[in-house]
Amino acid sequence: MEEQRERMERVKRQKTQGLQDRYLYDYTFANDNSQNPIMEKVHAYVEHWKGAYRGNTGLLFFGDVESGKSFFAGCITNVLLDRDVPILRTNFPSILNQMTGVFAEDRVAFIASLDDYSLLVIDDFHGADVHRH
Repeated sequence: MEEQRERMERVKRQKTQGLQDRYLYDYTFANDNSQNPIMEKVHAYVEHWKGAYRGNTGLLFFGDVESGKSFFAGCITNVLLDRDVPILRTNFPSILNQMTGVFAEDRVAFIASLDDYSLLVIDDFHGADVHRH
């Protein structure tokens, strides 16, 4: 019972750290409208996560604004976080901000800290505002 409580606390901490934006908590398979065939690939990636991790296999979603890229990545992130997999979901501008104006050894430490995660999800790679019209 104590082990289960500790696991739940660890998952909660990882979710707070890995999903900085609260709206991402709703990016789940349960909230999928089953309209996009790419979701099959997303399910397969999660189902075969251990092999993907061992093989250092990632996914790259690309497409137009509002095509579901963030939702797909969010579904993967939420499922794996619930399975106690350490994940960081961030974006390229945040990474650059972390590295700008710090000493070289701090940059090295920041980059090394990314190894603490089993999966790094970089959303909005180009830094474009996804809510732009």
